[in-house]
Amino acid sequence: MIRLLVISAFILALVAGGAANIPLSFVMRLAGAAERGASWQQARGTLWNGQISGLAADGVDFGTARITTHALSFLSGKPAATLQVSAGAVQGRMDVSVSGQGMTVKDLSVNADLAKLSNLQSELKRAGGTLGVGNAAVSIRRDGTCLNATGTATLDTVRRIGILYGRNWPLLSGDLTCDSGAFLIMLSGTGQAQEKFDLTVRFIQPGTTQIKVQAANLDAEAAQLLPALGFSTTPEGLVFHQDTSLPN
Repeated sequence: MIRLLVISAFILALVAGGAANIPLSFVMRLAGAAERGASWQQARGTLWNGQISGLAADGVDFGTARITTHALSFLSGKPAATLQVSAGAVQGRMDVSVSGQGMTVKDLSVNADLAKLSNLQSELKRAGGTLGVGNAAVSIRRDGTCLNATGTATLDTVRRIGILYGRNWPLLSGDLTCDSGAFLIMLSGTGQAQEKFDLTVRFIQPGTTQIKVQAANLDAEAAQLLPALGFSTTPEGLVFHQDTSLPN
């Protein structure tokens, strides 16, 4: 997702340079979208009102993306547009604006289907579930460094796994934040029997993602079942950890 936002910033920067009426397919090449890790099947229209089909970035299928530029944003010197993605693993919308320092995302609301995320370990994909982000705003430098982030997020994967095991495990919820330039989603939840789950998703830079899940206070049977989902026993308790690095 961070890589997609950085690419969007470069595309919007071309609007300020007078490229708004150039075909979107040419703009994608001019912005170096492919070199920055994006791929697509077809781009139609212009930056004023265009559509990109078969869009993927960071190993994530975004399906169809529609970009609509806000003409009045030029009065403030900060080109802005609404980006909507659908028909892929991630669906939602956001308002993106750029300046000389970087970009700002507002009104970010997305849902990601874990079963469709190709860069997740197979254990998590089989568990499935939805990661939802709402009422979010993010400020990012041009290099993808996170400056500030607010908003809320939820994940129902742990609850889905609990149902399979006959447990009443929680819906995880929490906030978005930035830490040392990384964009973080930090979620937690407590089950009916005081089982504790903590999840951190850390986007260090475009193309690098770390996922860590910690589970504590589980009954003996559940503790024996979780290793089948990729959890390991550590001094911190049962921990699932995944690092995903893609070419920058």
